[in-house]
Amino acid sequence: MGSWQDDVGMSAVLRSWETRFGALLYRLNSSTLELAVAAPPVTQDECLHVAAEHTAFCWDAFETYTGQMSTDTLRRYAQRLRGASRWRFWWD
Repeated sequence: MGSWQDDVGMSAVLRSWETRFGALLYRLNSSTLELAVAAPPVTQDECLHVAAEHTAFCWDAFETYTGQMSTDTLRRYAQRLRGASRWRFWWD
């Protein structure tokens, strides 16, 4: 899938999100992965932490949303995650 070469690493990340947020695979194709999230992050600190994880997991999704990388854009992305019941990632 896209730039992910490490299936074990991807599985570990997804398992962690499943455990912490009830995130389950919702849709998968050759370049897109979508998760249904039962218990999304709600606190500012938790959202910021997850935003950093999303950035490390899939730079393409973060870069497309923000167009750049800065503390401010990471915070805006984190606000977008607050209470979000779907997480979408894609690789070009």
